[in-house]
Parts: sequence; C-alpha cells; structure tokens
Amino acid sequence: MTNTQKIETATEPYIGQTLSAKAFQLITQEMYPGTPSGSLLISDHSRVRLADGSLGRKPGQANVYADGLFEATGTGYKRLPANEIQRKESTRNSRSMSDSEILSRAKALIAKQDAKQDVPAPSAELSDAELDAATSPTV
Repeated sequence: MTNTQKIETATEPYIGQTLSAKAFQLITQEMYPGTPSGSLLISDHSRVRLADGSLGRKPGQANVYADGLFEATGTGYKRLPANEIQRKESTRNSRSMSDSEILSRAKALIAKQDAKQDVPAPSAELSDAELDAATSPTV
C-alpha cells in the first residue's frame, strides 16, 4: 500500500474537515502504525483553490508529487471529497520495460558482476532456463 493510499484511507472519515498536517499524519499513523511521519507529507498531497474556484498547483510549484487529497487553506488542510481529489498523472506505464528488455538488462548486470569476479560472462545466447540455472545459488 502506498503512502497516498494510507493517507486517503485513514483520513476518509474527516472529509470536509480542516486540520493541521500533524493531525492528519497522526490519524494516518494510528491506522498504519510504523509508518514514519516523514513519509506522510500532507503538503505534497495538497492543492490550492484558484481564483476561478478550481483546485490547482500551489504558486511556484513546478511538479505535482502526489494525488491532491487536501485543499491547503490559511489555517491547515481541508480533506477533499472523492469527487474533488486530483489524481497525479502516472508516468510508470511510459517507463515500463518489456520482458525482453528486462532479460537483456539482467544479462548485462550479471556480465558486469562476473567481470568484477573474473568469471566468464554468460553468452547472449543463453535461454531463460540456462540463465536461471547459472544464477541460482548452489547448495
């Protein structure tokens, strides 16, 4: 579960309420003990109300780091209802690799490690089964 999901789930009962960032952190940590407060950056999950009434980036904010779960007010952060949450556009799909790219990178990393250990590098002709056999620990 991501920190955004933790914050969103834990603060759902507080929709419409304005609280401090620390209060929202404590609410989230109460539901998800062990989550460091430093990873629960409420300000990264907030937007501001623009002149036209819509929610947008804070002035001077170049990047949006997380989903907009809160509206930054002068006195704290107001938890937004689901229909007003601004989802961060995901860039993961554009960076995903195909299976062949993953295999190619794995072979390159193995070759690099083997070169450091003066072990002959695997040939590019290895099948997946041969690669698994060559890289699995021996007992």
